[in-house]
Order: sequence, then C-alpha cells, then structure tokens
Amino acid sequence: MKRYSIPPLAAALALALMAMLPSCGKTDGGSITDSAPDVTTAAATESVHNIDFSGYPVIIEKDLMKNDALLDTVNGLTEKLGGAKLYADKMFTGDAGAPAILIGNTVMSDLSDIAPKVRNKDFYIGVRGESIVIYATTPDSTARAVRYFSNTVMGDEKTTEVPSDLEYSSKGSYAMNEIKCCGKDLYGYRIVLPAYAGTAETNTASELRYYLAEKYGYTLEIVKGAASGDGEIVIGGASDSGKYDIKVTDGGIHISADGMLGYEAAWNYFRSTLLTAAKNGDAYSITSELSHSGSALEAASMPAAVEHTGEARVMFYNIYSQGSLNPGGLRTKMELEIIKQYTPDVLGFQEFHPVSRTNGFLSGLTSLGYAEVKVTIDTSKNKKNNNYTPLFYRADLLEVEKSGYLLYDGLNDSYSKGLTWAVFKNKQTGYRFCAISTHYWWKSQSDADNASRISDSEQLLAVVREIYSDPALADVPLVAGGDLNCRFSSDPIKKLTSNGLISAWGLAARKNDSGGHHAYPTYNEQYGLFTEWGTPNDGYTARSIDHAFVKGNAKVTLFHTLTDRYALIASDHCPLIIDISR
Repeated sequence: MKRYSIPPLAAALALALMAMLPSCGKTDGGSITDSAPDVTTAAATESVHNIDFSGYPVIIEKDLMKNDALLDTVNGLTEKLGGAKLYADKMFTGDAGAPAILIGNTVMSDLSDIAPKVRNKDFYIGVRGESIVIYATTPDSTARAVRYFSNTVMGDEKTTEVPSDLEYSSKGSYAMNEIKCCGKDLYGYRIVLPAYAGTAETNTASELRYYLAEKYGYTLEIVKGAASGDGEIVIGGASDSGKYDIKVTDGGIHISADGMLGYEAAWNYFRSTLLTAAKNGDAYSITSELSHSGSALEAASMPAAVEHTGEARVMFYNIYSQGSLNPGGLRTKMELEIIKQYTPDVLGFQEFHPVSRTNGFLSGLTSLGYAEVKVTIDTSKNKKNNNYTPLFYRADLLEVEKSGYLLYDGLNDSYSKGLTWAVFKNKQTGYRFCAISTHYWWKSQSDADNASRISDSEQLLAVVREIYSDPALADVPLVAGGDLNCRFSSDPIKKLTSNGLISAWGLAARKNDSGGHHAYPTYNEQYGLFTEWGTPNDGYTARSIDHAFVKGNAKVTLFHTLTDRYALIASDHCPLIIDISR
C-alpha cells in the first residue's frame, strides 16, 4: 500500500486549495454524494505530522452492526485495508486507548464537541489523538462517511497516511434550518412520554421524532417518566373528551389528547397549521401565542361515523395475519386503538391467526370488554382447531342466543375460509339481530378459483336459510360481511343478491365510496414506526373486495369504509362499519 508524507508548506498549500474549491457535495434535495461533500480542514501548523493507520483495527458502535447495508460498506473498508480486524466497540477486548479507526459514537470516542453539531444528513471524519473518527447520526450517513473515507481519503492508491490535523465535515440541506421554542433551540430538547403511555401517545412521539429528523436533521431522544417541563416536548396527559390541547410555555411544549383521533388531530395540527404559523423562511419560532385546542373529529375520515347511528354497530375487519409484518406488535396495537375509538357492538374478523390469541390482541379485546362467541369446531375437518373468522361482542351490552361455525368445503388454505354466525340480544333494549363473519377463497387465477367463491356463497346462503328456518328468528335483522375476495359485479356476489341478501352499501342512508383494499405499509426500523402506507382507490362497487349484506327487518343507517390513517397502516384491508336499526 502506498504511503505519502506531507511537508508543512505543501500541506498548507494543499489545504488552501481545498478551501477554495466550490461545494459540490449537496443537491437541492439534501442528499449527499459519496465523492465530493463539503470539506473543512484544520489549518496546518509545524506540529502537524503524518499518521499511518495501516495496522489499525476497525471498531464500530455495536448498535450500527445491526444495519446490514452499513456493515457491508464497513467490510469493504476492512478489505481495502488488507483485512483489518473488525470489532463491535462493546465487544473489543484490546487496549481501549490504542489507536484505531472508530466508526460511530463508540465508547472510545470523545465527540462532545462534535456530536451536537452533526445532523442526520451530515457526517464528520477527523483525527483524534492518533485515532481516526468516522461519525454520523444515522446508518445511511455513516455509510456515506465510510465510503468517502475509502474512496476519497484512501483513494484508488489505498493511501494509509493522513495529516494529524485532518478534519472533514459534510453538511446536508434541511427544510428547517432552525427551530426555536420561546427562544430556545429545539435540537437540545427531548420528547417525554408518561410511564403509562399507550399506543396513541407513543406513536405520536415517534411521528414527531421522525418528522423533525427528516426536516430538521436532529433526532430527539424519547424518554418515559416524569416530565420536568423544561426543554421538553411532553406527549400525554388528560384532555377533555373528544378534544386535544397543544400548550406552548417557556419550558417547552405539552400535547395532550383524547384517544387515537385526538392524537392524530393534534399531530396534524402541529405539523401543518402550527409550524406554518411559526415559519419565517427556513427558520421557525414557536411561541406561547401558538397554543391551541381543537376537536378530535378533525382527524376522522367520516366524523359522523364516530358515534353510533343505529341500534347495533357491526365491524367487519380483515386484520391481515398478525404473524406477518408486525414489528413489536405495532399493527396489533393500532387495530385495538381503532376498535377502542369506534366501539362496535360486534366484531367480525378475518385472518384471525392463532398468533392473534397469544400476541396481546385477544387479551386487548378482553380488556376492552369483548368476549368471543363460543362455537364448536370439527377438528376432523379443521386440523388447526382455530377459528379464523370469529365473532366478538360487547359482553356488557349483548348476550348470545344462538351461534354456529362452518368451515367451507372446497379450496381452503390453512383451514381459514369459513364463517361464524350468532344471534345477539341487547340486554338493555331487547333488540335482537344476527351477524355473520365470513372469508372467501382468495386466488383469482383460474375458473376453479371463481367456482370456489361461488360455492362459498352457496354455503353461506344455506346457513342463512337454516337461521331463518327457526320461527323465533323469522323477523330478526341479519348482517353478513367480511372479506369476499371479489368485486361487487362478480358471480359470487350475484349469487348472494339473487337469493335474498341485499347490499348494505346500497341501502345505507349515509356512506362513503371507497375501495377499501390497499397496499401493505412500509416499516422504518430506525424510527420504530410505519412511514409509508397505501391508500384505497375510490369506488366501492368497482374496487372493494370487502362487503356486507343484510336481510330481514334491517335498516342500514351507516356504511363506512374506515380510512383513518391507523386503518391504512394496521392492515391492507380497511374495516367496514355497519350501523343497523329496525
């Protein structure tokens, strides 16, 4: 490997030339190239000497080793160094004071003078003592820093000597250059959650942290516990029913709200209205005059759907197998928040995977006051002995008079396609109704797939006829629904509507026109939240594969395909809310 030496005069000239170079490491969007970021180099003095790092170990912050893309970049550097040893900082057993190439905020690094100035699109490379420090606040920026060190500092000639005063800093561009709260820089703040913080509070904190990191460049720390009120954004606390409050004081910002919609409305207001009012160019000044109170209904996809409009509310919900894409049970928790917010009397689920009975979802439903309708499963047919289409009901309000379960014959994956039915009676009003939760065969690749769904419709109709064969149930309103995996104009739906079942959407006095089904969300592991999600196309009859039908003495007062943001994240199916009356 080639080494070079820099005489003091030559070093000074080289540094002067570098200072004259134009910056070409940034784009308007704030991304940074690997070849030519902004460079700042300390002035050369006669005490400058060369450091040979050819035999240095490479020590990386342990948490950064979880990022495969970054680790590949670091491994490329170690190969270029001729097979340098790579260690995680907390696993390094050698002399902690010996010279090394330190990547990230390692336990060997003293970055107290540098770290507060480095935002998430920036990076820093410098010599500290006899060690070389490569530092950034995110895995992506750290990878850029490592590539810059490898490609530019070492170069094609694999140089392994640098001046002892060499420092490089690369600066990104940000939508928010400065944010102050009552005159204090926000980058020194932390986000505080109460010890009891639930899903809505925790998700709001993560959203705020992610937003500020992307726009402002600083990733604020999230802590749980008692708030001091100074230099803090506190999320949590009591708020009036159906309201949210944002209070700005000399000490910081306090956001409190009522439930999922309250925190969604508070976050929407903070991100758009409050910050817009605080903006002055690329600087922001948040003052006490920007304190605000508002209604949780601001975040509802249909405000009228928050309160019940009939004598019974049924929600049909394909919860998208909670064994998949459910980091930390976040989707499970969001689905429980949706149910808590809209309080259906009866829940008809699809894809109620066995894991949903052990991952906190079942216990969460129980804590909300729901009980599962008991049915008998023929294990000679259903080998998994799991009901994937269960019904749950509010045990304080309803009682179950009759119930049943059917596993569909024909094409059936994991014994998951079938139906559950029950007749309920309201303990307070005496109102009786029947609900059926169902899930049809899912593939659409051949005539056999369509034929299987037609067969599913025929089997559902047979159950409906059996229910109404009981004279005591002759005038009981019935609502059947779920994920039928076919459009409204398809043969399986025509089979239902030509045999006495009526579209609840068609009858509804109030409804929206949404396709319901949408793309899966994208999870951002670094920030612990879903940062992208699909949006369903408009057009219920043209797009939806989730449906509901009624029969008997049923008046449909509301049909709502729930498109609140939590619903778009928690599953690829939006839940259906059906309100019925006599």
